[in-house]
Amino acid sequence: MRSLADAIRAMDENQLVTLMRERPDLAQPRPSSLSDLVERASSPSSTAQAMERLDRWLRRVAEGLAAAHEPVSPRHLAAMLDADRGAVEAALRVLERRALVWGTGKSLQLTRAAAAAFGPFPAGLAAPSPLPLTDADVTAALTDLTPEQRALLDPLVWHPRGRLRTPVRGAPAEALLNARILRRHDEESVVLAREVALHLRGGRFFADAVPSQPPGFPPAAEPGRLLEQAALGTAVEALSLVTDLVEQVISLAPRVLSTGGVGRRDLKVLAGDRPVAAVEFAFRLALQAGLVAAHGPTWLATPQFDRWDALAGWGQWRALARAWTRGAQRIDRAVMAELHQAPTGTPIDTHLLAARVLWRYPTWPEEAVQEATTAVVRDAEVLGVVAMGRVSELSHTAEDPGFPAAGHQFVLQSDLTAVLPGPLQTDVRRRLDLVTAREGSTRRFTAASVRRGLDSGLTAQSLVQWLEDHSLTPVPQPLAYLVADVARRHGQLRVMPAASVVTVEDPAILESLLRSPEAKILGLRRVGPQAIAAQGDVEEVVDLLRSMGHAPVPTNESGEPLQAPVPRRATRATAPHREPEPPTRDQLTLLARALLTQTQPDQEEDVVDLLGRALESGEWTELTHVDARGVATTDVVRVLGVQGGQARVVRRASAPTTVPVARVVQARIIGACSPM
Repeated sequence: MRSLADAIRAMDENQLVTLMRERPDLAQPRPSSLSDLVERASSPSSTAQAMERLDRWLRRVAEGLAAAHEPVSPRHLAAMLDADRGAVEAALRVLERRALVWGTGKSLQLTRAAAAAFGPFPAGLAAPSPLPLTDADVTAALTDLTPEQRALLDPLVWHPRGRLRTPVRGAPAEALLNARILRRHDEESVVLAREVALHLRGGRFFADAVPSQPPGFPPAAEPGRLLEQAALGTAVEALSLVTDLVEQVISLAPRVLSTGGVGRRDLKVLAGDRPVAAVEFAFRLALQAGLVAAHGPTWLATPQFDRWDALAGWGQWRALARAWTRGAQRIDRAVMAELHQAPTGTPIDTHLLAARVLWRYPTWPEEAVQEATTAVVRDAEVLGVVAMGRVSELSHTAEDPGFPAAGHQFVLQSDLTAVLPGPLQTDVRRRLDLVTAREGSTRRFTAASVRRGLDSGLTAQSLVQWLEDHSLTPVPQPLAYLVADVARRHGQLRVMPAASVVTVEDPAILESLLRSPEAKILGLRRVGPQAIAAQGDVEEVVDLLRSMGHAPVPTNESGEPLQAPVPRRATRATAPHREPEPPTRDQLTLLARALLTQTQPDQEEDVVDLLGRALESGEWTELTHVDARGVATTDVVRVLGVQGGQARVVRRASAPTTVPVARVVQARIIGACSPM
């Protein structure tokens, strides 16, 4: 093989599929030909993405190839890396199938674009010297070093470039320059000669060793019933947290910030007695799952919430878990992947998780990875993926691990509270929410909450009967008294539209209303023995009467109680953040087959292939191209780059120029020597 283009063209269908799977940007958008694929694979932008996906070990092997400055064998590279040959050969196979390395088994080299990722001094070594010293010369020169000269060389052993402030004849640096141990890099810096650095390093490229595998997980404990129950209990609590949060959003309609989130003050109100951080995470889950959305200036629930609310517990949890991973940022997803790889029962150490992520992505900032790891583990504990400090079965299972079925019963207590022993069926939960007031995670019966139930059309008898049907304990006497007392006063005033008409069963109440200061506000006047006309609409009259301490019931024209309005829902859910889905293996197989079964490449594809080889080899190339008038010109050039249908070339003693590949009619590599 003479170039990367040759290596890619020699790939079979499976190898092309693997290449495009491991470098997904090569298949998006769909390449038009193998030449197009070659051009993308050798481009700096695609190569940079591929280099970022290299783990610490693959990157170390790639840097070793870059530092070699010439094709090497796996055996030679393993010796320079002071590493196991088998691990080096395995890494080279990965780099080859990702089109970052090409060549024969005994002569491999890194592509130019990949080598550029390590800068001018890969492995801290300078380029080969124009006149390198022999081993004997290096040994002799180093033997005669003075202590001052040795002190000058020591900092440069593992990085060759050093600053040279004001060189003075006879100074230690000047002597080292004359001995060719140092080479002048520019007016203020020098480099340590490559052969000298390797001699001082003992032939090694790197001072430290890099493991070929990520740090291992500690031994996992045998998953027990206690861990399983703790994880399920936490997961059920997470479902309750999200459900309660969305119900609170329905009730309070918090405002949408200009940044698209929820204000800290609203979050504290939504949280109640729960930790604000957990409620903030629950809101992010609900937003990513499409359960809430911005509706004008406020947050509202969506129709998707009603569908999610009707699912069984396992279905609800899976929807939230998918939203958690789908909405995660890149570093978060990497941490989640490590959690997923840990066996059930593995103790979780955030520093170890961060170390594993940094091994896989060594170019990522360490501080950002550590912060993301801490946050992901905290969220995993809320979902039950991590319980009792260990990875739970919820991180791996694809089947319901035993989520409790929603029941219809609760426990009534004499202190006018209701206790939920488990998840409630949707209709039961919503009826209980109607007739109770939330105090954090507690539901308490109050006069106002009972009146709210009666306003919705319930009677005292039907409410007590419903409580008896769904309570595991008898209805406490204080609660029965509360319902009876509220019902006794409830409905003595009835409001119906006229503008509005208030009917009053108690003559004393009717007289007090007519004499009250609010009578003028409402424009009240007697229209019958038990009826008063008002100028305001039904809602206005009801609100004012309630502010006066009465318990009116809004009714329609027939005197039937008006039902509570249907809760508002956001008309359009915010589109959840999703990463673009990469092509499937079947799609890539069809694409690879199409690329391999194309007809003979046309002239433009032949030119692209040759230009790619000229770019890799650096050889002079004879190029014939036509201008806009169709006049042909032949130049001898060196190819500097081929991308986007343009070839960037340089003629001898001229500035670089760009030639459209479509106008190149002929190209021929003429050799590595300078043209006459």
